[in-house]
Amino acid sequence: MINNIEHISKIILVNKPLDWTSFDVVKKIRGIIKKKYSIPKIKVGHSGTLDPKASGLLVICTGKKTKMMTDFENLNKRYCGVIKIDAPLTALIQKQRKKIKKNTHNYL
Repeated sequence: MINNIEHISKIILVNKPLDWTSFDVVKKIRGIIKKKYSIPKIKVGHSGTLDPKASGLLVICTGKKTKMMTDFENLNKRYCGVIKIDAPLTALIQKQRKKIKKNTHNYL
C-alpha cells in the first residue's frame, strides 16, 4: 500500500477513444491506479466532458491534483469536426423517422 498520496497525484492527458464516455476513461484509470498501488480508493476526475461520439484530449486529474481541474476547465478550447453533406442516413436516424411517422398517425 502506498503511504504518500503525492506519488499518485497526477495530471494525465488522454486521447479519449470514440464511443467511450468521459466517465469510462475516469473509471478505467481509477481501476488501474487502485490495482497497481493496492489502495481502496482514489480521487479521479476529468476537467470537461467529451461527447461519446467525439475523440480528443481529455484532461484527467488524480489525487490532490483534482483541485486543479477548474484551472483546466476555464481555459479556451477549440473544437474541430468534419461534416459530410449528402451522406446516407444512419440506422439511428432512420429508426427515429419511423417512430415519428408511426406516432404522427396516432394523432390524425
